Order: sequence, then structure tokens, then C-alpha cells
Amino acid sequence: MTTGNLLCEVCYRPTTDPICSRRCQGLLKLKKRLSEDDLRRLVLVEVRKLPKDSSIAPGPLARIVLDELGGGPTEERDAFSLLRKTLFDLRREGGLRFFQKNKLIPKAKGPAEFQGCFEVRGS
Repeated sequence: MTTGNLLCEVCYRPTTDPICSRRCQGLLKLKKRLSEDDLRRLVLVEVRKLPKDSSIAPGPLARIVLDELGGGPTEERDAFSLLRKTLFDLRREGGLRFFQKNKLIPKAKGPAEFQGCFEVRGS
């Protein structure tokens, strides 16, 4: 048996199993029901609704997006767990820009570096 060499498929915490808890099992079932295209579209729509030169942290953004779909998780950390990959993909493709303390962070390598806000800059 391994001692935490795996990362949970949902929350990315070190674990001995692919899914670390019942909470993550439930989130994985919900994630499989969601369409990736709908999630990407809703993330961009919600970011565009923000006023220029404002910012939103990834957790609240994820929760707003899942509330729009209806029946999402009630906690921000759960919503963020579901949308983490979508947010990273959008950022990598240039659909979202990520700022931390008003400094553009080019690309985060993992969840530990993903602390800060998505900022809407005037274009």
C-alpha cells in the first residue's frame, strides 16, 4: 500500500486512494453530469458580467457558475474542486487572466500556486 503517493481526482489532496472521501465521491458523480462546454461558457459569461477593473477569487466564481447551472455544491471549496480543471484550461488558453496582488501570474503549475483572483481588466 502506498503512503499518500496519489492525488485525489477531485480535491488533489495526497491520499492512498484515487478518491479520498465520500464527499469527493459525490462531487465526482456531479462532475460527470456536467458538460465541459457549458461550464466553459458559463465561466466566461460570469466573468464578463463583472465590472471592469474588478476581481473575483476562483472559489466564489466557481460557486456562481454552479449556481447558474442549478443544484451545485453549497461550499466554495467543493465548487472550486469541480471547476479547477476548467479554470486552469481557460487560463492556459488565454480565456482568463490571473492576477495576484495586481501582478499577472503567467501560468500556475498546481493548486498551491492558484491563490488570488481573476481580474477583469478594461480592454
